[in-house]
Amino acid sequence: MSIENALESLIGELEQDRSLNELWHLRQRVEALDQLDVYLSVGQASGTALRHRARAIYAKFESVNSRLYEGIRRNIQRDAGGSRLREWMPDWNGAANLMNRSGYDYLDELIRGVLQFEEPSAEAVQLESEMVPYQPTPARHIFNFIGRAARTGFSNRSRLRAGTCNIDGFHLHQR
Repeated sequence: MSIENALESLIGELEQDRSLNELWHLRQRVEALDQLDVYLSVGQASGTALRHRARAIYAKFESVNSRLYEGIRRNIQRDAGGSRLREWMPDWNGAANLMNRSGYDYLDELIRGVLQFEEPSAEAVQLESEMVPYQPTPARHIFNFIGRAARTGFSNRSRLRAGTCNIDGFHLHQR
């Protein structure tokens, strides 16, 4: 199957699947966006109608994701976000299985979107000897922390808000 035929088939499926416009289908949208990324990054003719359709779907899914992230962020800012974020927290039969997962997935996109993390630049930076390159924390570690905090009552002594973090008197601001 040619790249154009595969892209046309994918676009057809995505255009027909109206459930992808629902906020709760984040995992499927992120997977679809990853697939579209692959096809759109291939150096085919950039002006084709097929690529325009793919970009339109991409923009629509990004918009749905942004609405989801903004809603969770607003709840966090109103001190109601912990429960809203925990709705997305996977069980996977406990923290041990959560920690054994590898790689990045839709949960990492959720955390990146809610907390508005920016992608690290590709620019090479000279690091001092004690420094290490920035690497985003996989969401499984963040969800593990949230789960442990909820079980131990730590969340009563700490607050995590979009843009700020206050843990036992230490106050951090996101730049």
